[in-house]
Amino acid sequence: MDEARIAQHALERAQRGLQAWRRGAVGRCGDGWVVAGEGGAIYRVDLREQSCSCPDFVHRGEPCKHLFAATVARAKTAECSGCGERFPHRELVELTEDSHDGLTYFDGDRLCGECADGAGVVR
Repeated sequence: MDEARIAQHALERAQRGLQAWRRGAVGRCGDGWVVAGEGGAIYRVDLREQSCSCPDFVHRGEPCKHLFAATVARAKTAECSGCGERFPHRELVELTEDSHDGLTYFDGDRLCGECADGAGVVR
């Protein structure tokens, strides 16, 4: 396969991964990610190892749409410094010197709404 076709296949997988993320097919599972395939199968994605349990990745050893989908999900979310769950960036409150007491959290920490309310963070 020539380089142009390889690049085209990678672009198609990336686009399909973005579509999977947009339809809400990506979730967290322990330290890793899970992505629901279009046929209902669930695939484990390890972003540290850059691997996926889907047959496409196992067969080709190249990034699949599930790997791209999990990569987008990680980029579009951040971990709450309080509960450790991931939330879209827009749903997190970034702490500043004036918004907290400085005893439990640090400036720059990000909290979800529930953790921010529990810590008495001024929003």
